[in-house]
Amino acid sequence: MPVSTTRRPHAKSRLGCAQCKARRVKCDQAAPACSACVRRKQVCSLTEVHLHIARSNGNTVETTPSQSSLGSPRNRSYSSSAIQSCPTLFSSIDLELTHFYATQTCSTLMLRPQAAALWKDDLFDMALEHPAFLDALLATAAMHKLVLGVCSAKHDAYTEFVKRKGSQLIPYLLSMLESPSEENCVLLFASSILLTIWAFASVHLPLDANLFAASSFPGSDASSCQNAERQLSGRRTPKLDDLLTAINISSGTRVVAKDMAYAVKKRGFAALVASPDYNILPPVPADIHTALDCLSVHWKATVSSFQRAEIYQLQTDRLHEIFRVAQCPEWHDMIFGFAARFTKDMICLLEQKDPCALVIVAYWTALLRGVEGVCWWLKAWSKELYTEIKSMLDVEWRAHLEVLSIYFT
Repeated sequence: MPVSTTRRPHAKSRLGCAQCKARRVKCDQAAPACSACVRRKQVCSLTEVHLHIARSNGNTVETTPSQSSLGSPRNRSYSSSAIQSCPTLFSSIDLELTHFYATQTCSTLMLRPQAAALWKDDLFDMALEHPAFLDALLATAAMHKLVLGVCSAKHDAYTEFVKRKGSQLIPYLLSMLESPSEENCVLLFASSILLTIWAFASVHLPLDANLFAASSFPGSDASSCQNAERQLSGRRTPKLDDLLTAINISSGTRVVAKDMAYAVKKRGFAALVASPDYNILPPVPADIHTALDCLSVHWKATVSSFQRAEIYQLQTDRLHEIFRVAQCPEWHDMIFGFAARFTKDMICLLEQKDPCALVIVAYWTALLRGVEGVCWWLKAWSKELYTEIKSMLDVEWRAHLEVLSIYFT
């Protein structure tokens, strides 16, 4: 009797060049052009990455007339001499970060599989034609390595890369915001998501790699860095301050998402703006439902301002929604979005250290606890923020946090 064998599943690689993807053949991902493209004597999209990196590093690339013409990568051609000389024109850290982004970082930016796939393939392909966006993706990979503490020997190199490349994203975003259109809507939306991620990741980055600290911008000196360090160390509520800073930085994401959602869907990137059907989500866990009801009774008995009551009611309703979403892992991106949706009035209450507003944020941190393990840019946010909020509340308001203790044990 013949011995039966189990066929090993084939894991299809999606990291090859655009040309091999189109022909549905295996790509060896060789630099600066894959072997298949060299054999067919055609341009390889991987070369686009390397040539861009070379130019962004200040190197000169000799091109033929067809290389300097406008158009998509598929319509460009490069001389063999340019391709052969390309490996000397880009640094090892550029290639390292490109690989790290494609194999690690891209799957952590959004958790929903359909959205993660867009960051891995479609958005990276788009970045090949938009240098500033490509720089932003690689800067994100460098931040990822810094937060994880990967290869401490290259710590300074990653920091310098973030400072040099990442600083280009904000003016790039501003230029697109001046004339938003259906053509740039996907890049605009994706860039705004990166900005939000950077805002939350920045608290765990070296000060020089924190793009939102004054010392990170060109022209800053050692004294400005020392001043920034003193200001940070002297804060009474550092985690709450960090949260408010991150929310303010990322507030534009909410506006872009609202204004660009239809156009983003129309261009085939619906997964970036998708939301669940709340009619079919599981109910709020019974203990949380009871706790939120008690919280509502408390603030209704103590608040006389109608405006403030409206704020509490809106955020309490959203807490009910997000606790339902938390039971569906494919929608865990929505957990992070809870804070991004804070209104200006809610932010104002948090700045005033309003106890009910703080309790609402504490409930959110309990859910954040479940996603920070896969979202490096949320590392340690939940426990530190929860602990700080708990220390700020008096006994009466702190009692509402008892139900959350199980999330932090």
